Amino acid sequence: STNCIAQIFPEDLDLGSYDNCSQDLVFSMSQSVFTCNDIGKTIPVTITVFDESGNSDYANCLIKVEGMGITPCTGNMACNDGLTFSLELPPGDLYPSIVLTPGDFLAGAYPGCDMNQFLMQVYIGSQMLEWGYGSVTLTQPGEYFMAITEPSGNTCWSNFTILDTINFCTYDEINFPPNLSIDAPGITQLEIDNDALSPESLMLNFSYSLEETKPTWEDCEGLMGYSYEDQIFYYGQDSFKILRKWSVINWSIYDPVSGFGLSDGFQTILINNSSIVNCNFNSVMMPHPKLFVSQSTINTDILTPEDLINNFGFALEMVIPTFSPECANFSYFYEDEIVNNNEPFAQIIREFSVLNWYNGQLLKSTQIIYINYGQYICDFLPNSTPFTDCMLGHSATDDVEWPDDIWISDYHLEPNDLVTYSGIDEADSRPILFNQPQAYRVEKTDILDSLNQSTIFITRKWTVTLKANENLTWNYNQGIVVDLTSFVNLVNFSSYNGIPIENVLVNNNYSSNAQGNVIVEEDIEQLSYNVEKHEALNVKDIKLLSDHILGLKPINNEYLIKMADINGDSKLTALDLSFIRKYIYGVNNLSAWDFYKVNDDSQLIGPKANYVVYKTGDVDGSAFLDNQAIGSTDIYCDDLLLNAGEEYEIPIYCTEKLSSLGFQFNIPYDNTKIEIRGIQGLYNSSIFIGLDYFDSVNEIHFLDYSFFDELQIDGGLTSDQATAFVSLQIKAKENTLLNKALFLDELNESYILNSNLDLLELNGGLNDEIAVGTHQIDGLGIVKVFPNPASQYTEILLPNQNLRGTFNLYDNCGKLVKYQTNIYSGIKISLDDINNGFYIYKIDIDGHTINGKLIKN
Repeated sequence: STNCIAQIFPEDLDLGSYDNCSQDLVFSMSQSVFTCNDIGKTIPVTITVFDESGNSDYANCLIKVEGMGITPCTGNMACNDGLTFSLELPPGDLYPSIVLTPGDFLAGAYPGCDMNQFLMQVYIGSQMLEWGYGSVTLTQPGEYFMAITEPSGNTCWSNFTILDTINFCTYDEINFPPNLSIDAPGITQLEIDNDALSPESLMLNFSYSLEETKPTWEDCEGLMGYSYEDQIFYYGQDSFKILRKWSVINWSIYDPVSGFGLSDGFQTILINNSSIVNCNFNSVMMPHPKLFVSQSTINTDILTPEDLINNFGFALEMVIPTFSPECANFSYFYEDEIVNNNEPFAQIIREFSVLNWYNGQLLKSTQIIYINYGQYICDFLPNSTPFTDCMLGHSATDDVEWPDDIWISDYHLEPNDLVTYSGIDEADSRPILFNQPQAYRVEKTDILDSLNQSTIFITRKWTVTLKANENLTWNYNQGIVVDLTSFVNLVNFSSYNGIPIENVLVNNNYSSNAQGNVIVEEDIEQLSYNVEKHEALNVKDIKLLSDHILGLKPINNEYLIKMADINGDSKLTALDLSFIRKYIYGVNNLSAWDFYKVNDDSQLIGPKANYVVYKTGDVDGSAFLDNQAIGSTDIYCDDLLLNAGEEYEIPIYCTEKLSSLGFQFNIPYDNTKIEIRGIQGLYNSSIFIGLDYFDSVNEIHFLDYSFFDELQIDGGLTSDQATAFVSLQIKAKENTLLNKALFLDELNESYILNSNLDLLELNGGLNDEIAVGTHQIDGLGIVKVFPNPASQYTEILLPNQNLRGTFNLYDNCGKLVKYQTNIYSGIKISLDDINNGFYIYKIDIDGHTINGKLIKN
């Protein structure tokens, strides 16, 4: 319509609602009137239908509002001038304000315009005070100037005035009358009931002032009102006590829904109180703050104090307030609120109030009743507390042990760092989960309580959540005190990976402890570290540095660049690469350690110095890892009978198929029996180049790596020369067996670098060693173990059928993997339950022991 209003009715949208028991249906809509501000919008509307019996149903529909013949927003804007508004005080607010919209100022209707897009700017003189789109809020009276601009830039202006509202009063301005003690000999209950001690009577007959008999307030005349209610207690003869409850209403801020603006106060009036016993709250014992119960349904009606005593076995003093005998007239009441109701778990917050009838005062306390929580977490005390039970806060069977408060003197606050650097026990660094740790999630929040020149006080709030029920959580606060007095002289040493470094020598006088810390009061002039870790450099460092030099994968970390710069020329070149290779071969000694000082300006507090300790040439920063490799694989070659003076090619095979980026070998050998003549590359690939090696008399060293492509290494236990990935050329110096001259089972720092740049440690051995599996026992005869290699079983033949013995099988680490007693000639030992690989067997027969190698494939 032209007044920018459109209305529809439920009947316009009804498609045939009906009722089996009534013809009289009543409809309602969540919205039936629409304005031009709704044009273009699609608005959800709910239609509800009722019958006379109260039955109902509903349907949801979408209403799209269109403008029919309405002129859109134009530039002909006009504002009303000289408007006046008054500040308002919404219910529950303490300070008055007013919200102004474009519609408060615009002259005429603006159909099709979205008022939320209108810019409103409020000025005092030439200074802009406030602005906003669609509305502005002002809180002070005064003269203002308003500019309203619609999205296309058209603007209109208005001068307006904001008037102050009425004078508002707050709770703080209410003064309740004090307690009184009156001498009124001979007064009766009937006289008291007939207002003999009303506020007016107290002023008229007992000469009390207005302030002593009624609530008073300042500057709130006409805005406040009061009422009172008396409870009268008789103590014998003419002794009484009146508990007068005052209710004061502040009409300026009163909210009837929330009760905001209504204030209560108590006044005690003692009449002839010589016989009244004076009790106080020191005579009251409140119930236990936490109870744990189990029940199938969440129902407070069956968890009354009486139920807790009769049905759950709790003692009286644990469930209700108790009083000393002279205060028998004390009374209590409680209110329950169910929270965290996620069946079968819930918490009941039970608030007790104890009323002292003698002075009208209330004592409150809160009790939490945990329903079905006992099977999870009930502890609320730290692990240092002696074990008791859930009720007392520390049980031995709980799912969590809470950490104790801690005191530290460095800046490492993360749980792992507290253990690593500060020497804090694991149990005090975090909550420790038991029974079903995978069922929980642990989170923390740190709150800075206070900070001074010597100490930081931190509250660490731990939250444990049951993953199966995200609403089921337990909170615990741990105190952390940080002593700052030693920070000024604290020096920290750690690896690139954050591992604390022990035994770093400072100024030849101070040594770092197991946490990598040392207190140094003087200037730091000299640092040294003399621990040799030869295995720190390997083919992985070669590969990473090569990729950087070739531009394939640049090293961007400043620490790693310094660690890789062996010759110290601030450039990474092939010369650095050569130094690492020679070090791995044992030609060069790169035992130097260096120190990189870390500056962290982001910390408000910090130590005297932080140093990263690194080994020159350790490109991947792994020097301090306990194990360079993440796993292992096996290599082998076939045993041979060697004739003096003849040359042999020894193919080396891998037991599994791998994609490799490089490898390194350090193979011991007996230089009195064989001579190393050379090393050849892969039979099935030509991507490895320069198979150079270094012979250190009794050990052969060689490594190679791929520049671009990955090497595909065939695997298996079949000695097929086409699947070998490297071979040795040797010359025999005497007649011997290969297993007596080449010790492939004694590899030293030998690795394969897989396609993920992970090192796999190499374990070696000889396949089909000559004479393995056939044993001569003096006085008994020959024992045979075959087949070897074996797949499903191996058979044992003894010299005669009457012999019996035991069979033991060990892996390369010496772990017993198979044991069988009462073996006899012809017995077949099943190998189905062990993995492929090299094993050592031991057979005990009639006091004789024989050993040999067994391959399972």
